[in-house]
Amino acid sequence: MIKSSTLIAAGALVAWAAAAPALAEEAAPEAAPSQDAGAGAGESAPPPVFALPTVEIIGTTPVQGIGIDKDKVPANVQTVPKKQLEKPAAATLSDILNSGVGSVTVNEVTVNPFQPDVSFRGFTASPLLGVPQGIAIYQNGVRVNEPFGDTLQWDVVPEFAIDSVQVIPGANPVFGLNALGGAIALQMKNGFNFKGTSAEVYGGSWNRKQGTVEFGAQENDLGFYIGGTGFDEDGWRDFSPSKVGQLYSDARWRGDDGEAGISFGYAWSKISGVQPAPVELLDQDRAAAFTSPDVTNNQLIGITGDGNWFATDTVSVQGNLHYRRLISHGLNSNTAEFADCTGIGGAPGTLCANAGTPDETQILDTGGNPIPTSVGGSAVNVTSTTDTSAVGGSLQSTLSDDLFGQTNQFIVGTSLDFATVAYHNEGNIGALDSQRFVVPSGIYIAGNEFNTGLDTENMYFGAYFSDTLSLTDALAATVSGRYNIATLKLIDKQGTALNGDHEFIRFNPAAGLTYKLADNVTSYVNYSEANRAPTAVELSCADPTQPCRVPNAFLADPALGQVVNRSVEVGARGHLKALDGKAPINWSAALFGSRNYDDIIFVSSGAGAGGGFFQNAGITQRLGAELGLNGTLGDFDWYLNYSYIQATFQSNLTVASPFNPMADANGNIQVTPGDRIPGIPLHSVKAGGGYNITDKWNVSLESMFNSNVFLRGDEANLLKPVSSYAVFNLRSSYKIADYLEAFVKVDNLFDTNYETFGTLGDPSEVFPGFSNPVFLSPGAPLGAWAGIRVTI
Repeated sequence: MIKSSTLIAAGALVAWAAAAPALAEEAAPEAAPSQDAGAGAGESAPPPVFALPTVEIIGTTPVQGIGIDKDKVPANVQTVPKKQLEKPAAATLSDILNSGVGSVTVNEVTVNPFQPDVSFRGFTASPLLGVPQGIAIYQNGVRVNEPFGDTLQWDVVPEFAIDSVQVIPGANPVFGLNALGGAIALQMKNGFNFKGTSAEVYGGSWNRKQGTVEFGAQENDLGFYIGGTGFDEDGWRDFSPSKVGQLYSDARWRGDDGEAGISFGYAWSKISGVQPAPVELLDQDRAAAFTSPDVTNNQLIGITGDGNWFATDTVSVQGNLHYRRLISHGLNSNTAEFADCTGIGGAPGTLCANAGTPDETQILDTGGNPIPTSVGGSAVNVTSTTDTSAVGGSLQSTLSDDLFGQTNQFIVGTSLDFATVAYHNEGNIGALDSQRFVVPSGIYIAGNEFNTGLDTENMYFGAYFSDTLSLTDALAATVSGRYNIATLKLIDKQGTALNGDHEFIRFNPAAGLTYKLADNVTSYVNYSEANRAPTAVELSCADPTQPCRVPNAFLADPALGQVVNRSVEVGARGHLKALDGKAPINWSAALFGSRNYDDIIFVSSGAGAGGGFFQNAGITQRLGAELGLNGTLGDFDWYLNYSYIQATFQSNLTVASPFNPMADANGNIQVTPGDRIPGIPLHSVKAGGGYNITDKWNVSLESMFNSNVFLRGDEANLLKPVSSYAVFNLRSSYKIADYLEAFVKVDNLFDTNYETFGTLGDPSEVFPGFSNPVFLSPGAPLGAWAGIRVTI
């Protein structure tokens, strides 16, 4: 049944209207004197003291068309500056987002540069199953969230090949499923926007080595681009090596009436994450691993064809077709509480669960035989394979013609995506060695706790529209909406418990206004809705009576409701007079409120490392404010981003948290409205700048501050949170020649000890003398790298 919202949110621009006259007066450009007033015969008039920058065009749908003037977009859209994308030694897109976009924070849960949780306005894009997702990511108009869990695999996104990044905030319905907190649109390089040859190589701390080569060329109407990169490092924590290889190419035709192109991407990775560690272990050795190995091996092939045809001066048609296949192999270490049977449920000399209790149960291998204690039993290695194939396409039309004598842009489009996923895993009994590395025995355990076979069939359909009408020269209105259908079929390959057919249908509306208070001050207000359908992972792991070991096993699937988000945003942006009378100071400010209804959270349980289940958590809320400033003063460019995000539960919840020392006798904690959601800092500040010491030598300093966050497992905010921290990064580059540049990069310049994420667990399973249940993910220590870049 289609759910419709009767809630209509209105935002007031009183604060902005009150401040507008002063801002307008301060920021208004001074009139250039005419030739009659000040220029002599034959002399040109001097330039104005302050000139507005060129018009910035924003894409308002996943499929990029002609775009629209940013001043008509009722949201604080952030565009990553080109120089930020081009800075050397940037290994991942998450690095770029963390350093260059306001309201973005990163939790290094596994302490691997390719596996971060990236949070924007309190919503997350993560590669880890078990993290509720809330951001849609598009690459050349193709949604790259993986259908099995809506995860985002940062290691298969070719950062070197990105030409532009736009971060669109709020529950934007046009961007489809999962755009609860916003969407990130990536446009890739091609032979028209990248010409020449570039090669970069660098190395340094933790034996990190990376090399990247790019080539682009244009010949009349044809353009071609190809690039590749290889990354290899040992990692700064024990047992944390990573290897990543990426290739991306684009062949394109561009003529007077449109363009068409085909792109190909390939990525391969073998990356090792390290689990959060007990605080008592970190006090001894911050590089130590709790248990290992934890390895992910990804292999991706992606092909996209896209086109843009201008049928007339006012009508254009855009579309794409894509195919993606991702094969992901996982190896995850887990502690196990198997011990020698006492005769209650099994014969001595063999392994039992709950040994010595009335619930003692014999552990059997896949052949039905008891497993001898001689093989270990203190740990289990779980191997998994997720094979995803996705095919789909989008088609939209843009009409740019006057309506009622005013400028109007109308877009209508549709998308259809199909995906199949084959998932299976199995548990190999093992033992912890002296370094807590799980040594496998080769004996696999029977039973559903460590063995799963699950196939899924996903279909996503969307039909959307967006219309922006200039009501006056200063006032523009935008209305948009999208009708979503998501179907998921689950097929249990080892029984029937996981079988299920699920359908989620919803229409999401949005409406907003922009008003130019002055030539260089624009205000706006916006209301929007979006939805997220539960994924196969969540539906298969939603039974609180049978917690699963995400991502290692799944159980029967109680129904989960889809998440519905309703958001409101009020803000303004503009340009102030430059301090040196040249380049302007750009500023933006926004207030936003967002509510998830039937939000889905992952609840920790006592089912071993990572154990837990998904549940609908009633209402959650994000209230916030963000401020952005940037400018240039002579040879110095600078920026400042501040965000305040109050992410809270708004429903009374009983949450299982057996390792929380404040839990009741049943291992539960009581969450009340106003309790903060774990992992999201209240305050975040990013500031930095670069200075050209000479025409050839540049030095820049970046800083990031995040306030404290609560532990996962402490949703009731009963325990001490993870501490606030500040980190400084230094970069410097020197032009040896026009084509040759040397650079250095230093992260965590002052070698600060800090942690980005925390959870609760039982360290005594591995360290009998440890009693503190807090596990933390430490931030990387000081690291330094140097390299060269050749550009021809």
